[in-house]
Amino acid sequence: LLKPLLEKNIVSKKDLDILFNGVEDIYHSNLKFLDQLEPRLEKWNIDSEIGDIFLDMFQFFIYFVLSNIQFNLICENVDKLFFFFSFFSLTKTFEVYTNFVNNYEKAVGALKKLKQNTAFVAFVSEIESQKRSNKLTLNDILIMPIQRIPRYVLQLEVCFLLQLLYLFAIIFF
Repeated sequence: LLKPLLEKNIVSKKDLDILFNGVEDIYHSNLKFLDQLEPRLEKWNIDSEIGDIFLDMFQFFIYFVLSNIQFNLICENVDKLFFFFSFFSLTKTFEVYTNFVNNYEKAVGALKKLKQNTAFVAFVSEIESQKRSNKLTLNDILIMPIQRIPRYVLQLEVCFLLQLLYLFAIIFF
């Protein structure tokens, strides 16, 4: 997709490297994550667990531990499942996101500069108008890796709350 930009000398390799710094690493990291999740999702049942995959891939730990709850929720042991709001431990997966986030302001600056290039604007407009772009702009796409981790947090919180509701329903009804 980006090859034509280089081949037609619309954008320099340096600008592309700044604009899409770490995107390929994030892509490969998420493919690995998906490869681990898919087999579980295909055989999903009420006793299925995914927390260990998150811990393996990200090894984030929440600031707080879910007090004294001893239920077997989402993860093998609840005391391992922290809703990682802060105190992230750096793993390769998290490192690729960190690098992307640290470069984000530079990428936005490079994009702003590139938007002065009419050939670049025409190329991006063409790509953005295609059906496969899902009406997303380049700005929308560049922010996605930054939004991904908070989405994981929200998804795990929902899973946790659903598990709690299920347990309460079993206990009280």
